[in-house]
Amino acid sequence: MRFLHISDLHLGKRLENLSFIDDQKYIIEQIINLVESKNVDAVLMAGDIYDRSIPSIEAVNLFDDVLERFFNLNVPIYIVSGNHDSVERLSFGSSILKRDNIYISNRYDGSIQKETLFDDFGELNVYLMPYISTMNVRVSNGVDVDTLNDAFKFIIKNANVDTTKRNIIVAHQFIMNTQDEIELFENYLGGTQKIDASMFAKTFDYTALGHIHKPYWVVKGKVRYCGSPLKYSLDEIEEKSLTIVDIKQKGNVSFEEIPLVPKRDLRCAKGTLKDILENAINTDDYMSVTLTDEDYIVGAMDKVRNVYPNVVKLSFENSRTKYVDTSKTSADSVEDRSVLELFKDFYRDIYSEDLEENPSYVRILHEVFNTLQELQE
Repeated sequence: MRFLHISDLHLGKRLENLSFIDDQKYIIEQIINLVESKNVDAVLMAGDIYDRSIPSIEAVNLFDDVLERFFNLNVPIYIVSGNHDSVERLSFGSSILKRDNIYISNRYDGSIQKETLFDDFGELNVYLMPYISTMNVRVSNGVDVDTLNDAFKFIIKNANVDTTKRNIIVAHQFIMNTQDEIELFENYLGGTQKIDASMFAKTFDYTALGHIHKPYWVVKGKVRYCGSPLKYSLDEIEEKSLTIVDIKQKGNVSFEEIPLVPKRDLRCAKGTLKDILENAINTDDYMSVTLTDEDYIVGAMDKVRNVYPNVVKLSFENSRTKYVDTSKTSADSVEDRSVLELFKDFYRDIYSEDLEENPSYVRILHEVFNTLQELQE
């Protein structure tokens, strides 16, 4: 049986007020085409379907279209909620949708949902585990577990998985092996405790994970993050892909990674304003631009946006930014100094020189502040 493993669609995602809906429609069309061309038998969707627990109307409509497309292809889909999803909203109508081979995990109630498929090699079980916390297990099972790792040990032990048969689990959690891996992906941790991957590798033929946006083997051939289909932050520089999983008889599992091509890339560019604008390429991409000009540029964002309309970040890196003094930014230090002193500090931070080195500037500044003080009186 051939599965498509996808996760972290984050439908409705916005970056600096720019909507990804059109980009998501484009990439979903690519995914649907690959399901057809690769003769996929079923889809494993490992959480973070939406970007917010209360998704936008656009996001809900897009997911509705996704489900309809898979239904029309007669391809079963197995869905779990992620930490960005509301499990109750995502699983609304799940008992009805199940009749049409759309399986959505409900809130964890003390056991994990199991669905069974059959092919030429016999029975294949798909376990659906929504995003859960230690408290979920304490309340639902009435057990005293201190860590999330202990909670998952309890869950898997009590699932009574028949390891003589073929078993897949779909989950959205932070599952890792080593401390090095934890440090590598610490930006995904968000207070979530690490869960040991070995218990999954021993129990399941394949663990389809969501949560980390980078394609990554936690346990080679056993436990995998497929990654998000689009770049959703400036930290995501790796190219995106799909994971195809072929499971034949017990122990015979193979994989294929298929690259995805976005409608618009998310890129970084660094240089002077002149260089950035004169060497512009793929101007519709989402851009993070770092300007290295030494001179102050009036309306820099507007100038860049005229060429790159989808700028998500504009920053500066020059000799002045290297010497910004942040030691006087506390509330106490601000209250203790005059407006003129604060302006002098601001000038020094921006231009890396003292205002007193320009007597004409000092004279003008005194005139301005004196006038303002007279107006206030």
